[in-house]
Amino acid sequence: RPEQTLLYQIVDEYYPAFAALMAEQGKELPGYVQREFEEFLQSPRRSAGRQSK
Repeated sequence: RPEQTLLYQIVDEYYPAFAALMAEQGKELPGYVQREFEEFLQSPRRSAGRQSK
């Protein structure tokens, strides 16, 4: 279960605030970096959805 890993928990907790802080400073992350983080955070949710069907 990816959502139980330390890496996932750290990214889930800190990425949104980090991205917001960067945006406030006018230093948004490149689109490909944002997509990677968003896909990483969505992957366990997608897996859970497939398992419940």
